[in-house]
Amino acid sequence: MDAEEFEEKVRQELKKLDVKQAASFAWRCAVRALPFLGGEGDFTIWSQ
Repeated sequence: MDAEEFEEKVRQELKKLDVKQAASFAWRCAVRALPFLGGEGDFTIWSQ
């Protein structure tokens, strides 16, 4: 499966979720991604 097929599969699965499930999924993604976004000091709201 290439990246485009994976993305399409994820989109199809997300369409099956109700609003509460979609919000929960988005929250979990954000919680997992945010620590990596500030790893290089690019988030000025976080202290060094």
